[in-house]
Amino acid sequence: MAVESVLTFAAEGILTKLTDLAAHEISLAWGFKAELKRLRKTLSTIEGYLADVAQGPQGRSKSVEDWVTNLKRLAQDADDVLDEFNYELLRRKVEIRNHMKKKVLNFFSLSNPVAFRLKIAHKIQKINASLVDLKSEAPVIGLVSRQIDAAPQGMRTHANRLIS
Repeated sequence: MAVESVLTFAAEGILTKLTDLAAHEISLAWGFKAELKRLRKTLSTIEGYLADVAQGPQGRSKSVEDWVTNLKRLAQDADDVLDEFNYELLRRKVEIRNHMKKKVLNFFSLSNPVAFRLKIAHKIQKINASLVDLKSEAPVIGLVSRQIDAAPQGMRTHANRLIS
């Protein structure tokens, strides 16, 4: 009897965790636009630090150079994810126009729109977390957030392209 109660308790704990995980995944899939807005907001904040890097002395410390390198890597990751998302949107438009697949096959395939949104939302969420870490590191290495208008046009154009 004691073994059954322990197993029941363990099973209930596992079910609770699975339910919480499923609820999180569903909210993430439906919160896709919120993740994009969060990405846009974080990039706008980081753009102020880029203005400081651009206006600062040329002989910046190694930590600032590493910070900029990490930011470039994250910007490329974000660009890749957004390209993947745009590609999928175009692919779906062509697919719908050509009536290549039936709805049932589409639902059970890997190209399920909800599954795709969830996959992209996870990628954006990971990028957002990395950008938040990078943003919190900026003041520690001596960067100051400046007016966005002070940023060079090339940086602003690239950042705007990423979040559009």
